[in-house]
Amino acid sequence: MKKSLLALGAVAALGGLGFSGAANAVWVVDSAANATAQTLSASTDTGVGHILVTPYFSTAGSTGTLLTVVNTDTTNGKAVKVRFRGAANSDDVLDFTVLLSPGDVWSASVAQGADGFSRMSSPDTSCVLPAQPTGEGVAFSDARLDTRLTAEARAAHTQEGYVEWLTMADIRPGTRLFTATKHKLVGGQMVAPCTSDVMAELMDPTTTMNVDEASAFGLTAPTGGLMGNWTIYNSGNVTSYGGANSAIVALDTTAVPPAPASARLFFAPQIGASNPTFPPNGGDVAWSTGTHLGETADPLLTNFDNGGPAGGPILQMLPFDLPDLSTPYVSGFGFAAAQSTALSAAMATSAVMNEWTAGSDNGVNFSTDWVFSQPTRRYHAAVNYGTGGATPAAVYNSLSSPFFYPPASMVKKTLGANGAFGTVLCLQDGIATYHAYNREEATIVPTFNGEWSPGTPVGKTPGFCGEVAVLTFGEQSKALNAQLTTYQIGSLPSGGAGWMSVGLPGVTTIGEATYAGGLPVIGYAANTFNTSVGSMVGNYGDAVTHRYKRPSGPAPAIVLPAPAVE
Repeated sequence: MKKSLLALGAVAALGGLGFSGAANAVWVVDSAANATAQTLSASTDTGVGHILVTPYFSTAGSTGTLLTVVNTDTTNGKAVKVRFRGAANSDDVLDFTVLLSPGDVWSASVAQGADGFSRMSSPDTSCVLPAQPTGEGVAFSDARLDTRLTAEARAAHTQEGYVEWLTMADIRPGTRLFTATKHKLVGGQMVAPCTSDVMAELMDPTTTMNVDEASAFGLTAPTGGLMGNWTIYNSGNVTSYGGANSAIVALDTTAVPPAPASARLFFAPQIGASNPTFPPNGGDVAWSTGTHLGETADPLLTNFDNGGPAGGPILQMLPFDLPDLSTPYVSGFGFAAAQSTALSAAMATSAVMNEWTAGSDNGVNFSTDWVFSQPTRRYHAAVNYGTGGATPAAVYNSLSSPFFYPPASMVKKTLGANGAFGTVLCLQDGIATYHAYNREEATIVPTFNGEWSPGTPVGKTPGFCGEVAVLTFGEQSKALNAQLTTYQIGSLPSGGAGWMSVGLPGVTTIGEATYAGGLPVIGYAANTFNTSVGSMVGNYGDAVTHRYKRPSGPAPAIVLPAPAVE
C-alpha cells in the first residue's frame, strides 16, 4: 500500500544492520539462456522496468533522501535486491532484499546518524530480508571501505552515492511465499504477514531449491514492472528536489515492436559468511574457487586480469554481492563482461546537456548543481585499497573496459585536503569538454574551483571524479550540499543563466578495434533560488533530468575466453 513521503521525512531515529550468516542458504540460479528476453534497454520513456537506478542519494550536511519502489504488477509479487553504493568508488555500503506484494509500494528515509554514517529507516510493513530492526533502523557499513581512512572519512563515504534495484524473481500467486508477503487487513491496517517460518526458509542455511522447487515455493522468472522515485531534501535552505528512477527493461527483440519479457531467475540469499558455499553451475559458466567468474564483471570480485593475486579475487565474494548490474539477466548475455559492456553501450552518451542558473539578481539568489552518475563504471574500473602500507591501485576488468579504458582515459587522484578522504578514479583531465552559454547566446568560458588533488593542469578541464560527480555553478550555497566528489564552476556572470553541453569521449580505438565512444552517464540538474523581497519570499527548488546526445555505431564486441572449470 502507498506510504506517505512526508511521514518518512519526520523519521529521525535510525540504526544498524549487520550482514552475517551461515555458509549455505537458499539459492535459485537458472540459466540465462532460459530467459525469454534477449537484451536490455536503458533508453525507455516509460520509467518502468526490471531494474531501476537512483542516480544519487545524499545525507551530506543538512540533506536527507526519501526513496520509493513501486510494483506496478497487480498480479505477481517481486523479490527485489536493493544495493546502496558509495559515490567515490561504488563500494557496497548497504544491501538487502525487499519482497513486494502485487501493487505494493516500499518506502524509506535515509539520513545521517549521530556518528556521521548514513542510516536507513522504513515504517513500511512490506517484507524485508533480513528483517528490519525496530527503533533506530539500519546503519550503513564501512566493511568495504579503505581501512586506513579515519572514522570521519569512512562516514563521509556512506553519505553520498547511488542505489540499484534489481528484480531477482516474481512471487507467484497461490504459493506459500505469495501468501506470506501479500498485504492483509489487520486491526484496521493493511500489513504484510511476513510469516516467520516462510521468511526463515529463505534465510535457512540448509535450504536448496532447483527451478521447479522454487516455482512451487513461489519464486519464478522476473517479468519487470518496477518504478520508483527519489526526493532529496535540504533542511539548510528548506528545499527539496525529486524525480523518477532510471529504468532498465529486459526486452524480447523477436516481438514487433520489442516488448518487455521475462528475464533470468536469480535469487541470491541475503547473507554474508566467512566461507560461503555457492550453488552448482546455473547452466552457462562454471563456479570457481570462491567466486563465480561468469556472474559478475566487478574487477574486485573476479580473477580476470585485475591485478589481484594469481588465481583469486581481490575481495572475497559473499552471497549478498549477487546479483549485480553485470550478472547475466537475459539470454543474449551469457557472461557478465558481455552484459556490463552492452548495458554501458545502451546508456552511453557523447554529450550531457541542461540549463543552469547562478549568482544574484534583483534580490534573488540562484544556484544549480549537476549530477553525473555512472552506475556501470564499477564493472570496468575500480580501486583496490590494498592492505597495510600498500598504495591503493586502479584495477580493470580487461574484458569490459572500452568505456573507461586504461590508462588513456582514467587517472588516480585523492579526495579532500592531503588526501584525507582517500583514493578515487577520475577521467583524465581534458577528456570532458565544457561548452557553456548564457541566455543571449554569449559564450561563457568556465573556470573551475575546488579541484581534487593533485589538481588540473593549466589549460585542461577537469574530468569526472568518482562514480557520482556533482558540479556546482556559481558561488551561492550548493543545492544538494554535495561534499565528496564535487567541483565548482566559478566564472559565471552575476544573475547569470543559460545552458551547457558537456562533451564526453568520442570514438575510441583500442588496438585494431574502434568503438562508438561516449560514457554511460545519467543524472539531472538541481536548481535552487531564494528571495527576501516582494510577495514571493521563500526558498524554491526543482530537479530537471539531463538531455543527451547518443553516439552512433554498434556496441563494442567482446570475444570471451573459455571460463575456467574447477
